[in-house]
Amino acid sequence: MIMKEMRQKLFDELLATPEDRVSEWFENYNHFTKDIQEIRERLQLKAGKLSDYRLYAGLESLSDQSFEGFVWKLVGELLNGIASRGQSVISREHLAQFREAPQFEKFLREIIVNPLNNELFFRFNEWWVNQPSVKHNRVLINRIFAACAPAELSTVVDEGKFNRLFAWLQSEQIIAKYEPPHSGDSWLSRNIFLMKELYNIDRGGLPEGWLSLFPWLLFEYMEHQQNKMSIQQGKALSTSIKSMPFSMDAFSTALDGAGLAVNASLPTMVCSALHAKPFLILTGLSGSGKTQLAQALSKWITGRRGVRNPFLKGMEVNAARSIYTVLDVDRLGVKVGQSGSSSNTFLPFDLVEKWVESIKENGFDLATPSQEIQRKVIETGLEYSPTLNSFHAPLKALACHWIENATLEKIESKYELISVGADWTSNENLLGYPDALNPGHYRKPDNGALDLILRAQADPEHPYFLILDEMNLSHVERYFADFLSAMESGEAISLHDDTGEDWNGVPAKLKIPKNLFVIGTVNVDETTYMFSPKVLDRANVIEFRVSDDEMKSFLENPVKPNLKELEGQGAQYAKAFVAAAKQKDVPLDDATREAVSKVLMEFFPQLKEAGAEFGYRTAHEICRLVYFHKELSSKDWKMESAMDAAIMQKLLPKLHGSKKKLGPVLAALIRLCLKEDARPENDPIKDEVLVAENALYPGSLEKLARMRRRLAEHGFTSFAEA
Repeated sequence: MIMKEMRQKLFDELLATPEDRVSEWFENYNHFTKDIQEIRERLQLKAGKLSDYRLYAGLESLSDQSFEGFVWKLVGELLNGIASRGQSVISREHLAQFREAPQFEKFLREIIVNPLNNELFFRFNEWWVNQPSVKHNRVLINRIFAACAPAELSTVVDEGKFNRLFAWLQSEQIIAKYEPPHSGDSWLSRNIFLMKELYNIDRGGLPEGWLSLFPWLLFEYMEHQQNKMSIQQGKALSTSIKSMPFSMDAFSTALDGAGLAVNASLPTMVCSALHAKPFLILTGLSGSGKTQLAQALSKWITGRRGVRNPFLKGMEVNAARSIYTVLDVDRLGVKVGQSGSSSNTFLPFDLVEKWVESIKENGFDLATPSQEIQRKVIETGLEYSPTLNSFHAPLKALACHWIENATLEKIESKYELISVGADWTSNENLLGYPDALNPGHYRKPDNGALDLILRAQADPEHPYFLILDEMNLSHVERYFADFLSAMESGEAISLHDDTGEDWNGVPAKLKIPKNLFVIGTVNVDETTYMFSPKVLDRANVIEFRVSDDEMKSFLENPVKPNLKELEGQGAQYAKAFVAAAKQKDVPLDDATREAVSKVLMEFFPQLKEAGAEFGYRTAHEICRLVYFHKELSSKDWKMESAMDAAIMQKLLPKLHGSKKKLGPVLAALIRLCLKEDARPENDPIKDEVLVAENALYPGSLEKLARMRRRLAEHGFTSFAEA
């Protein structure tokens, strides 16, 4: 839990700050850097204009001539505190179109008079998404409702941003568990719930003037922490939040920093697939980065062994020529002062730890000049402020004291990389077995799989990763069938006789925890076995390939990835990662759901011809996959990209068969993956048509084209390729 720090640093000080001292509050927390001026100005405008925008119940008295000006002022200006950067506004052209629709004015008048009516929200939403001019932009619906009731609704009006923040607030138990109203779930009902929670939280909640602005400030603050920053002297708040909404950008940046070369779309595909379903198969070219990407995610988000700091307030730390007194110490760092001097400095633990590592790696000791240690620390590419790093004397003293007195905290690993053996013939290799020669005892597998599962059970808020390398070296059904069935059904696996107590810490029945993510890597050659449709149907399957451009880029700088650099960098996103995966029902908006349905109903009859049609479970999982793909993608997200990933991961993997069986099916599927204006009238479809510029779903089209070529050459083809 981070709420102690969060409430102390944000809620408490916010509550105690009068609105006329906003500037001073922001100066104390200048981690907003360049955004501070913009946010401060908006806040002051918000406070000054708040009452004005809550008094439009008398709109009926306005003349028709003033209506357009009023609407534009309500939803299109910064003064109402709603139009924040990166979010859509209603253009004047759209506004003119809406003025021609009497229903829009009727709805708007109702919303202004009764802006917190959930049923009104649903009715307006149903009308809105059918208007061609808005292109189904639901952000604009949210903006109108927020603008009409700024004190009661959050200004994080983008649904994606709001849902991320809302999920995080719930996972951290800052707000109570949300139950949708009888009229149904919506952005509006979740907003109302959030505002009520913030109003009542802890010591009286937030003042009304701060109420709707605070979620937006919190979101902006958390987004800002996703970028690496130098920690300025005395400004260590940037490390105080240890949990925040999951950031795809942060993970991709970390991969680049570690030198792991993968296709730019793969990290998003992997994370959205794991959010949608906790079983993922990575297949494709040997040496293309499958296992490394799985390890990278696991190392990045699960953290590393921690070091218990040895400093206590009031203690003295001896240096060669001085004595430093510990004036204060907290989870972030230590404040020290020099004897005989009134000055003091705050040194973050992260920086002290860098000095500890340098001293150990280079064989330094107390006799080593501090400037020499400093040079070695700087050579590692340290990103701290030069001002902070110039305190080399106290840093050396603290680091040497740390080495002599600190102890490692026992933090068990949250991931295991296990190589599957060709001799795996039962689930004993993953789950162990009762010791027949020693009644009441249980033999755990030496690879640590069962211990990992038990740790995941005991720590449900954090993710645990079981990576099965070369998963198909043995028949998967022989060793993984029980495990897979338990993941799907939620039922427990029986491990030993129920005598009323655990055997060696192992319970009689084992449920696979929802925070356990299983990633299997697959190479296809003559030494491996194919997956059955049953296994493929219960997983997301992502294919790894290396393009000419990617290989050329790698050869320009062929370096081995350093995954150690990733360790723990994304630990603050761990809880949000699990919270997202545990969402039973995702709020897929009507327009997106209809688009998904249209595509699936095009593919269903064609796959049925090959006996590879999908069921309800697959359809549901594709909806989840599309939702999370959108949530984790950048602003230029496209529906076609999400469906391309879904087709590749959920629909095509089960395809295999002879030319007679698959020939017509592949032709029909290829046609569906082309843009409508590029689809030829007659078969066969020539190879020159199958190019990227004609592709509606580029990845799926390329895959189907390769399968068609193999079918023509060998008379047989399958999704798996050697």
